Amino acid sequence: MMLKKDNLALDSQDMLGKVGSLPEQLESGIEDASAVWSAGRWPEPGLMVVAGMGGSAIGGEILKSYLARDGKTPIMVRRGYT
Repeated sequence: MMLKKDNLALDSQDMLGKVGSLPEQLESGIEDASAVWSAGRWPEPGLMVVAGMGGSAIGGEILKSYLARDGKTPIMVRRGYT
């Protein structure tokens, strides 16, 4: 996607670039987590809880959807104060 030069000044922290690199970020995170679990440093969790509100919970929703296929560990995404 091409952006006008004027719009680039509005994105001083390169959020568009960060969003565009989301697939690579997810892949890196999965590789890092897999290395920890496969090394036997931690037992398999019985439940994972991701807490966040608004956009902060999106990562948890993506993780929940991704891991739903294996059915091993249930993931709960909490979007509130409780």
